[in-house]
Amino acid sequence: MKISVEKSCSVVFSRYKKESDNLNLKIYGNRIVSQKEIKFLGIKFDSKLNFNILVDEIKERCNNRLNIIKILSNKKWGLNQNTLGNLYKSLVGSILDYSFPCSNAFSENDIKKLQAIQNTPVRSILKLKYDTPSSIVHHEAFNLRGTSVVKQMCT
Repeated sequence: MKISVEKSCSVVFSRYKKESDNLNLKIYGNRIVSQKEIKFLGIKFDSKLNFNILVDEIKERCNNRLNIIKILSNKKWGLNQNTLGNLYKSLVGSILDYSFPCSNAFSENDIKKLQAIQNTPVRSILKLKYDTPSSIVHHEAFNLRGTSVVKQMCT
């Protein structure tokens, strides 16, 4: 097995302000590029390990898919709650499940962002108003069996 120099890079993970960019790492005599963030198996890690970049990326990817659920939850389509719940789990839940191993490192603010992603489709599926309190949304979400993944991660 041979390491690919072109695909290799280095990241110094540190929560301290001072970072050491002068590591001068080499493979086969070629210098390895130093970066502030790296994507590994689809998950972005930044040098501070605060996962803000990952959460923002998750939010963006989920919001694009949530529009589909909003449209299909309209009465004209006639889809029932179970079908919409399964659609949600496959389109959005899969993205959230993939980031689950990092969830212990998420800040409270990041968890709130992800919970907002959860609340939006539940409101659409259950035909709740957009200003329905989150506590009611969470209670109703458990009736959809498993749509509140972030809520379960946090408890």
